[in-house]
Amino acid sequence: MMKKICTISGIEFEVTDADLKFYKKMNVSVPTVCPEERQRKRLAWRNERSLYRRKCDSCAKSMIAVYEQDVEFPVYCRNCWLSDTWEAKAFGRDFDFSRPFFDQFADLLKTVPKLAVINERSENSEFTHLSDQNKNCYLLVGTARCEDSLFGYRIFDTKNCVDCSYLLGGELCYQCLESENLYDSSYCIRCKNSQNLYVCHDCQNCKNCFGCTNLRNKEFCWGNQQLTLEEFFKRLKTDACSWKNFDDLRKSGIFRASKLIQCENCVGDNVEKAKNCLQCFDLSESENCTYCMSGTKDSNCFDTEFIDQSHWCWNGSSQELNNNSVCCATVWYSNDIFYSENCVSSHDLFGCIGMRHAEYCILNKQYSKEEYFELRDKIIKHMKNTEEWGEFFPTEISPFSYNESVVQEYFPLKKEEVLKKGWKWKEVESVTDQSSKNNKLLTCEGCRKNYKTQKAEMSFYEKQGLPIPKKCPYCRHRERMELRNPRKLFTRTCDKCSCEIQTTFVLDRPEKVYCEKCYLNSVE
Repeated sequence: MMKKICTISGIEFEVTDADLKFYKKMNVSVPTVCPEERQRKRLAWRNERSLYRRKCDSCAKSMIAVYEQDVEFPVYCRNCWLSDTWEAKAFGRDFDFSRPFFDQFADLLKTVPKLAVINERSENSEFTHLSDQNKNCYLLVGTARCEDSLFGYRIFDTKNCVDCSYLLGGELCYQCLESENLYDSSYCIRCKNSQNLYVCHDCQNCKNCFGCTNLRNKEFCWGNQQLTLEEFFKRLKTDACSWKNFDDLRKSGIFRASKLIQCENCVGDNVEKAKNCLQCFDLSESENCTYCMSGTKDSNCFDTEFIDQSHWCWNGSSQELNNNSVCCATVWYSNDIFYSENCVSSHDLFGCIGMRHAEYCILNKQYSKEEYFELRDKIIKHMKNTEEWGEFFPTEISPFSYNESVVQEYFPLKKEEVLKKGWKWKEVESVTDQSSKNNKLLTCEGCRKNYKTQKAEMSFYEKQGLPIPKKCPYCRHRERMELRNPRKLFTRTCDKCSCEIQTTFVLDRPEKVYCEKCYLNSVE
């Protein structure tokens, strides 16, 4: 093990022997910045929620995009970007060994057309991004196989759900977070395989419960007290509106130090069915991963976010079905890709942008197989000399402003701080659907901006007996994300047996946090 000082934050961080073995295997340099700063760089290249109405630079049709109209590069709708009317290789150029790689990549970034949004195989779901196979959905991000759902983040296989985040399988759910297989439930956190739950935390296999926490296989409970069927529904009519927020519920419940389900040798939180995954969060069915966030079915990945079904990836973001990638952003179905962005179904690329079904290209220029490997090795040597090799793309050349990207959620900064660092800042005015005359204009009590309700949204509230929200979808999303713990581990003691634990709960938090053994022995 070695200790290093982060060149950005100045804090000390560790590089383990396992880390060194991985870096050697991937032929990358030992990082010069700490894991948090590496993550900050990657997140600055992912825009999730800042959507704009603009024209396609190819067909001129109106579309939704994560890029505004006045960006330097062309932006195409999905049909135009996938068409044969343009070729990414037309923007190719020679590598200049007198210049740093990142400067040359920044120049290429200004010319190659970008895909407006990632929204695949969906129907009547224009206002969705990073999504696939959705129907009749609105303002979903990072979702798949959802129907008639609104304002969701990382929800999958849902129907008629509104304002939910990290929900896997649900119907008629509202304001549910980190939950699975729920029906007709509202304001629930970490609940599973249940129905008709209201304001509940960590309840499993339950039905008709209100204000409960840590229950198993229960029905007709109120504040963890058993009621009869008649008593429960009578109280539901008279007392349901007395609940104000999650604070009292969280203070009354028991929290496990970290959620590691069916895991072997794993450290982190919200990790399931995994083996040898360290410092990982929101990861499932993965093996031999370190510093990985939000992924499934990955193996041998280090320093990644939003990567699924990929293997041997280092320092990357927004990838799917990739094998052997180094420092890539938004690359899918590809192998042996280095320092590339917005590429699909390709192999053996270096420093490329917008490539589709391509091979043996550097800075979008075509080479023979032999020429490619010879030049690639020379460029890697050059980047080691310029101390660029192994570092992710600089934040200052990201196509997004700091506060447009998801990095602002995890590493929030004020405008003055961002500009002082030389990064971009934009007064974000994201688009809302103006097409329906049935939309009602409201003013958000949080950000004070105007927003419009949707006809389907109002119908959902009426059907479920819910009040109209007083805050806009973006503020509601932010409040749900604030209910989640940070993706960082702290050392404290179990509040029952006093053994040392690693947890995402800092010491001064009011919740009761138990080690795994005490937690399992305590839940009903």
